[in-house]
Amino acid sequence: MPAFYRQHCVGCQKQSPTGLPPTLGVYVNAADEDAAAERKREAEQRLALHEAWGSSTERRRELIARSDDAMANALTDIGTLDVDPGGDREPMKARRLHS
Repeated sequence: MPAFYRQHCVGCQKQSPTGLPPTLGVYVNAADEDAAAERKREAEQRLALHEAWGSSTERRRELIARSDDAMANALTDIGTLDVDPGGDREPMKARRLHS
């Protein structure tokens, strides 16, 4: 319904809202505000996940520098699987299938 309203009702000269809530315009505006708030929450969550991932990646690098070869190789393998949560995971899946 919001798509129909946006396409046919916004700016229409024949539109005559009653002024009694809830109108279709109020409903569409509320849906748009909810969607915008959800996108903002998702972006904030992605940023938090990315920052946590960056911290763990940095800690792993420090451990690799201080570890023996076996542990350094294990940590490098973990780093291969620990992809950026905001990044594209498809290349990772393909790489694992071909290994």
